[in-house]
Amino acid sequence: MVVFGHNIDACTTVQALLSLGLPGPQIHLVLVPSESGPWLLDPAVDQAVIGIMETVHIQVYQNCELQTIRTQENRVTGVTFSCRGETIEICCGALVCLCSPGLDRRMLRALLNSFLVFDGRLVVDSCFRTSDPWICAAGTMTKYSRKYYSEEWSHQRYCSTQIGQDFARQILLFFDPTSKPREESDLLPLYNRPKVTGGVLPGALHFLHVTKPSPSELNSVPYLKDKVLVTGDPASGSYFRLQLDDCERVETITCVAHKPLPLHNLLCLYGQQQSLLGNLSRGQVSDLYSFFRQSWCLAIFHDRFTDFQLELRALANHSAAETHGQEQRPSEDLDPETRTEIRSAVVRYLSYNRNLLPMFALPGHL
Repeated sequence: MVVFGHNIDACTTVQALLSLGLPGPQIHLVLVPSESGPWLLDPAVDQAVIGIMETVHIQVYQNCELQTIRTQENRVTGVTFSCRGETIEICCGALVCLCSPGLDRRMLRALLNSFLVFDGRLVVDSCFRTSDPWICAAGTMTKYSRKYYSEEWSHQRYCSTQIGQDFARQILLFFDPTSKPREESDLLPLYNRPKVTGGVLPGALHFLHVTKPSPSELNSVPYLKDKVLVTGDPASGSYFRLQLDDCERVETITCVAHKPLPLHNLLCLYGQQQSLLGNLSRGQVSDLYSFFRQSWCLAIFHDRFTDFQLELRALANHSAAETHGQEQRPSEDLDPETRTEIRSAVVRYLSYNRNLLPMFALPGHL
């Protein structure tokens, strides 16, 4: 069995074959050259997974290009790869190609027969409409029209869930006559939800990678040592990595564990200020998993916490608007009235959610 690709799909496919009982020596993983960096989006995880596959005698070939596929009676019998000037021939009974997902020929023929504009991928505008306004499309098979001058951005760069929800709202406009259609803009819509990648890697390691939308597979912000917080090791299943942006907000989350990961709770950490999470950059936390399992984190993981943050932000913005034109003050130097309103909002939040947050003391309980 030969698995050919350079992404997490290739790695999860190897784990699926192992879980089905296929021996490691019968699996060959061939990685294609990639300019997008680590195939699992983190160099440490890459090295750990390759080491685990070598322990179960899986053959791993890196930086290879597919040359020929040998068949006999419509069955694959072997493949040939070129690797750094050398030719590698592998006899196999099956080939799984996961390097570059393309468009099905029948789908392509249907698009062309419908006279839809096709430029490598199906062209859509900011409202998901194709060249035929009654045909909408979304997903990885689409690209934005060149009139937006944004070739690097497409639907596959964003959170697929957020794209799907916006697409559904657009489709409803065709069936609801009372809805006001969204006007097409010369600017692309903004999608701010994180892009989530995950799966089960060889060694039964549960992997999760959360990062902001980016025009490329690599993060737009360079990996700075003073902006990265890491605990544990990928091979031992205790790896937890947080990357902060220039504003000290969580920008990237990478986790590797032997047990299933609490996806909802980990997604709540994305975009939060590190001061809210306990000033993690001080280096006093040796295990981020146990740190975020503490009871105080439940207030952040609560499904109403986002609305609570919006309420506090509105209070702070209102205070800033009232002091506009006066001497600029530090953001933490709020006026006494605003501080009182914020304290009251915090008490209301904890009181209303007292059934799930009993660990916090309220005024009059001490």
